Amino acid sequence: MFFEPMLSYLADLEIHNNRTWFHETHKRYEKVRKDFEELTTRLVAVAADIAPEMAPRMTQLPVKRFIYRTARDMRYGAGKAPYKTWFACALSDEGREKTAMSYYVQIQPQNRSEICVGVWYTDDRKMTERIRRYISAHAEEFAAIMADSDVQRWFCGDKLSRPPKGFDKNDPMIEYIKYKQWMLFCPIPDAQLTDLDSVVDTCRDVFAKMEPFRAFFAKAVSEAKQLALLQQQEEELQQQEEVPQETKDIFWPTAKSADDWDF
Repeated sequence: MFFEPMLSYLADLEIHNNRTWFHETHKRYEKVRKDFEELTTRLVAVAADIAPEMAPRMTQLPVKRFIYRTARDMRYGAGKAPYKTWFACALSDEGREKTAMSYYVQIQPQNRSEICVGVWYTDDRKMTERIRRYISAHAEEFAAIMADSDVQRWFCGDKLSRPPKGFDKNDPMIEYIKYKQWMLFCPIPDAQLTDLDSVVDTCRDVFAKMEPFRAFFAKAVSEAKQLALLQQQEEELQQQEEVPQETKDIFWPTAKSADDWDF
């Protein structure tokens, strides 16, 4: 069974999550990591087939660009174990970049494996608001996507108890607008993690079901980023116009930083 050594290693890593054990069993890690790279390579081809607009860039990226590191960055993980107890990849034309609309696949023992896709900007209220407005403006399209029974079953995310400020409580999409994240989550039980081909086929079926949802939010995020850029440019232009002329003349017009000033 292709996944048995991987699941066994990750289960042991969860018990012995320390640097000494990790380095002593590094050959096991290298073997199962190579297996996960093989899975990821297969899934890149599947995702590129399901979402052809991502294919040109996606198929040119090295497989390591899609796979998350096992070692945690301990600068931001104080008090946590040094290693993640799962393997994961994010499949998009930007690799595993945080803001990319990716198919996320995670392999973890004890029935914690999953396939996910979606968007969240919990630390960026303006982006969240723009995505909400995109949902409202494309209500019919989004309603058709959410009508699929599998999409309804997989849908999840944190939700406000009341409509967010600035949105009409009678908006037909208001129940979706209340969300702060819009995610699809499909669990993969350990019993399904057998041979490589069957898992790739499972991912292909799930990706195909999730694709309209992913494509919708890819457009929403793209439009939101464009609006954010335009707003930033307008604010910068306004700031330039508000600076008095005598202040403008103090500095060299081509200076970008203090290091550029020739005095």
